[in-house]
Amino acid sequence: MKKAIKYIHLVLSLPAGIVLTIICLTGAILVFDDEINQLINPSRYYVEKTTQAPLPLNQLIDIVNKQLPNNSVSEIQLHNDPERTAVATLKEGFRVSAFINPYSGEVLAISPYRETFFFKVMSLHRWLMDSSRTTGKWITGVSTIFMVILLITGLILWFPNKKKKIKSSITIKRKAGFNRKLYDIHKVLGAYASIVLLTLSLTGLMWSFDWYKNAVGRIFSIEMSEGKHGGGNTKGSRNEQKKNDVKAGSHSVIQWDAMLETIKQKVPKYSYIRLGEDKATVLPVDALHERATDIYSFDAETNEIKSVKYYKDENQRKMNGWVYVLHTGSWGGWITKIITFIAAIIGSSLPITGYWMFIRRIRKKHK
Repeated sequence: MKKAIKYIHLVLSLPAGIVLTIICLTGAILVFDDEINQLINPSRYYVEKTTQAPLPLNQLIDIVNKQLPNNSVSEIQLHNDPERTAVATLKEGFRVSAFINPYSGEVLAISPYRETFFFKVMSLHRWLMDSSRTTGKWITGVSTIFMVILLITGLILWFPNKKKKIKSSITIKRKAGFNRKLYDIHKVLGAYASIVLLTLSLTGLMWSFDWYKNAVGRIFSIEMSEGKHGGGNTKGSRNEQKKNDVKAGSHSVIQWDAMLETIKQKVPKYSYIRLGEDKATVLPVDALHERATDIYSFDAETNEIKSVKYYKDENQRKMNGWVYVLHTGSWGGWITKIITFIAAIIGSSLPITGYWMFIRRIRKKHK
């Protein structure tokens, strides 16, 4: 039985190993993308501490729009932290962000997401930088399925069948030779990281295959809506945006302030509020995680709340939110992020140590 499992483990690891190393290594980098961005560009995310009150939102947006001759603010995100900058999403371009000093209205930086380092890392992680997002996405998806099987077969091969072998199964022999030490690193570290890597693999498949996503939805009795992952602005969405712009033409800057005050009355304790033309996305302070946001829709004529989509009441959003935070390791703060980062680094090393052992075996047989 173990011979067959070992054969499956070997056969699947050879074609998928390089891809899995890339996926795990890029995934490890993406775990701390926000933190790295804030460390490299602190002026984009923080302003000097001041006792001054932020500018009224209508005035702030007006000042910002004057600094953007070929663009304008579509959405704006405001943090409850007085030292954080405001972040505006601009109408023209795909996920173009403007970082704004909320006390002066100065645009500190403009960042198109597709030109950032982390977009390149993400595109390598998800579709191997394939511009069509088809073949590369399929390769990473199939490799991730292989990863699930490799982790399960690896755990079966690792599991000690005798009490005497327990100690050797959970420790790395420091005094052993290089090859033995490499074998222990592959076996022991792989076992330690296996549960986290399985979680990352099973959640990662949600972005690879619609059939898998729908199957997971059926398991949890959730009807999944149709949609493509990772799509940009389509022609249809641009036309829809233009219609919304015309419809919201009377949505004056005064209404931005009114929307903000309405939300603050509803949710006095929040981490951030993101305001759009006729909706507000709010992350309460006591939210379970960073994706547990509530969405308030406003009537464009009366500027009153016409409907609320609470995160706790929407099963599909709850599932997608938990999938995201489990995949990124952000569900438990710094501790789970560090654990996820270490597991991903170990995951990237497993194919390398596996290839080394395979090449060594081939050489040994040849001799």
